Amino acid sequence: MAATDESLISRAIVDHDTQAFDELVQRHQSRVRGWLRHLAGDPALADDLAQETFLRAWKKIATYKAKGSFEAWLLTIARNEFLQNKRKSGRETGHLERLQAETTTDNSESQEYHGEGADADRFLEILGPDERDIMILVYGIGLSHNEASHVSGLPLGTVKSHVRRGVLKVREKFGVTGR
Repeated sequence: MAATDESLISRAIVDHDTQAFDELVQRHQSRVRGWLRHLAGDPALADDLAQETFLRAWKKIATYKAKGSFEAWLLTIARNEFLQNKRKSGRETGHLERLQAETTTDNSESQEYHGEGADADRFLEILGPDERDIMILVYGIGLSHNEASHVSGLPLGTVKSHVRRGVLKVREKFGVTGR
């Protein structure tokens, strides 16, 4: 039977058990890397930042308070690593360049929804940067609104507004109906 995150975290904190922490890394690395790839727009940079994220998490594991999920805690560290790297480098990332290009793109093109297999990127393209980030955290990664608020640093009400507006934009643009 696989150990729970909570038991692995406990072993990592109390016993300084690196194997327990390695198992946590294995469980959560794909989502951390995915979030960083979204933020950075550069897979190599995202992989470097993910490595830094897990190093920082190991050093700070004793500060984890279990108020949210361990994954949300890791994603917060990942976001902070990304922002710190951005400040250090002083250069714009591919993500920011894409966002600027999107704001200058003529949005009058008609796009059609082609069923459940439609590319999620097409849905995300029509959203603003904050809406897109929140939609990825909530629908892509599966965080609760509270966890997305914690990871993004945005107030809970703002997160809920971004989700609602994002869903409405996608439904309106692509004619998607749902609950």
